Amino acid sequence: CITFNYLGEQTTLTTVRGGDGKIWLQQNLGSEAVATSSADENAYGDLFQWGRWDDGHQLRNSEVSNVTPAPNNPIGLNGGNSNFLVDNASWWKTGIISDKWEAGTPETADAVNGCDPCKALGQEWSLPTVTDWTNVIASDEITTVQKAFESHLKLTVGGSRTASGSFNFVGTRGYYWTKTTTTNTGYGKHLYYSSAIINPNSGSYRELGMSVRCLKEGSSLGIGNLIKKSFKIYPNPTNA
Repeated sequence: CITFNYLGEQTTLTTVRGGDGKIWLQQNLGSEAVATSSADENAYGDLFQWGRWDDGHQLRNSEVSNVTPAPNNPIGLNGGNSNFLVDNASWWKTGIISDKWEAGTPETADAVNGCDPCKALGQEWSLPTVTDWTNVIASDEITTVQKAFESHLKLTVGGSRTASGSFNFVGTRGYYWTKTTTTNTGYGKHLYYSSAIINPNSGSYRELGMSVRCLKEGSSLGIGNLIKKSFKIYPNPTNA
């Protein structure tokens, strides 16, 4: 487990080592517990807009606003904004491929780099990249919604929050942000999966709300150490 401050309160979440050898949260940010099924509502957690942090906007019952930040990037949030930005706001709609979601604190976020909400766990924690998701999907053999839940990560189908503030596909599809951008202006990449597809390289508008799962950077054991941890060596039996 790891204990940290989230939305101003002390929070403890469970960690796990994935099949990729890296340490991940076994829960979504904002969730109450490790999932007991793919559609466990207590494990859905919060839904973030790309580039934003734990300022309250990610709560599923947060107020919506169509007032566009000025400027329409992390600086315009003035250190935090508890509203989920919808419709005409089109959050960070001018964002380009060189933008980042890696700043360590809200105070260090700027026009081209939003604060990574995973940094609340410690500076060694981070949002995953497309490559990180691709690797853990392969190593944990995630091929279906059920396999996603049965994996080390216990992924859920918490759905997404739309550009109008409503909710889509809760209980049937999983949406998890990456910190990777796309060549399309105002887009970010995410893991998307349903009963029909698993795609860690999907792209959507940054204004959509999606789940966040964190991983610890530099935590990989490497394949050699994974093999050592998987097998116990016993001495040869004594001849009778």
